[in-house]
Amino acid sequence: MGEKRSLPDTIAPGWPVVQVFGTLFVIITLVTARESALWIWALYGVSAVCWLLFVALGVRNRVEATHYASRHGLTG
Repeated sequence: MGEKRSLPDTIAPGWPVVQVFGTLFVIITLVTARESALWIWALYGVSAVCWLLFVALGVRNRVEATHYASRHGLTG
């Protein structure tokens, strides 16, 4: 019998959707920003780098977890 999923699991978007929309949001913000203050652009840049690291490390950790699970017979 299948495992019953909780409500947030059934209505929440998948991780790839979050990655795509988050990345698009960051790119659109950088492209459309009309700031003259250099410190604001520095914050935009730091935010973009942090987001890209978050996405890259998330993908890497998911791949490592998948390999670990398959090596140890933990896949369903």
